[in-house]
Amino acid sequence: MIEWVKYRRSREGGAALSGRGQRFLFAAYLMAVAALLFCRPCNDGTGHVGRKAWGLVPLSSIRGYLWLLRHRAGTWMWRYAAAQLFGNLALFAPFGWLAPGVFPGMRKPWRFLWRTALLIFLLETAQLLTLRGTFDVDDWILNLLGALAGWCLRRVTG
Repeated sequence: MIEWVKYRRSREGGAALSGRGQRFLFAAYLMAVAALLFCRPCNDGTGHVGRKAWGLVPLSSIRGYLWLLRHRAGTWMWRYAAAQLFGNLALFAPFGWLAPGVFPGMRKPWRFLWRTALLIFLLETAQLLTLRGTFDVDDWILNLLGALAGWCLRRVTG
């Protein structure tokens, strides 16, 4: 069997993915995230930023999405709010689970948090500069919470 998909025994007796397998999954994950974030049309589809391309008020978008979810203000709006909230949380959960296996320095909580926060900040800035999305503080918060959830899940599952 190819070595990067081999499982090895963990300390607790369960199976764990080998180092090469973790690096392969991490690289594939990063390529998928890059494609999702940067291989799409510009903000309004015309190449011009036709609307505000940033959201700098913390929790304003999140409050709006939660209001839409509670009051179901139209089917497409409910789906949009759910996709924004849960999509931003889910986008970085694999990062939180895979990064400590690839970068041992990220196993410590504070190192993981500040490095991940910086990475997400740089991605949000790149989205703004390339007109491929918006720089939204709420996206940053949700992405960071998703990554932290993945990191905690890795700590719990070993």
